[in-house]
Amino acid sequence: MTDLIAGRYELRARISKGGMGTVWRASDRRLRRDVAVKLLHSWIAEDLELRRRFAREARVLAPLEHEHIVRLYDYGEDGETPFLVMELVEGASLGELARGRTFTWEQAAEVARPIASALAYAHHRGIVHRDLAPGNVLVESATGRVVVSDFGLARLARSATSVTTQGMLLGTPEYWSPEQARGRDSESATDMYALGCLLFWLLSGRTPFEGEDRLAVGLRR
Repeated sequence: MTDLIAGRYELRARISKGGMGTVWRASDRRLRRDVAVKLLHSWIAEDLELRRRFAREARVLAPLEHEHIVRLYDYGEDGETPFLVMELVEGASLGELARGRTFTWEQAAEVARPIASALAYAHHRGIVHRDLAPGNVLVESATGRVVVSDFGLARLARSATSVTTQGMLLGTPEYWSPEQARGRDSESATDMYALGCLLFWLLSGRTPFEGEDRLAVGLRR
């Protein structure tokens, strides 16, 4: 833990570890509220251009105010450690909640509606998620509110020269659109494709394309 983060935020427990960084439950010492702090991986810190793009993207995302999009409160760099401070959603990911079960049409629609609303709001403002998947959708335990997380940030990770970096697969190949898999420009249609895959998964219990090699699955479009 670095001095700036330790001075402002008390990291209490690790929530998750993903392709871009580790998310911690934390307390904001100044504002006295619970937040989520994402410490980005070292491969991001080593790429100065990627760090600049993260900072620029954070400034674009910070003004977003939508019930079904996780709020981004702050972006900073503590030494060479980039970090994000976000709204803390008390609950679990859709991937965790739906594992081992299938949904009825009505249940799937209840999940899809708020996601579609979040996408429409962001797309209207020129922002595309590019990594919509069950792990990036949170469900608040107290209210059942469905919230899309990491909105707009995943596309920066995909700007690396390879779909894998430091042995980590970037994004979620099972939900890549054909243009994404081919490395072409991806716009709002990319998110619509991923939402379709997510609905297929909720209703059937599996993704449209499966296989042992996740990268090969992503490229099989």
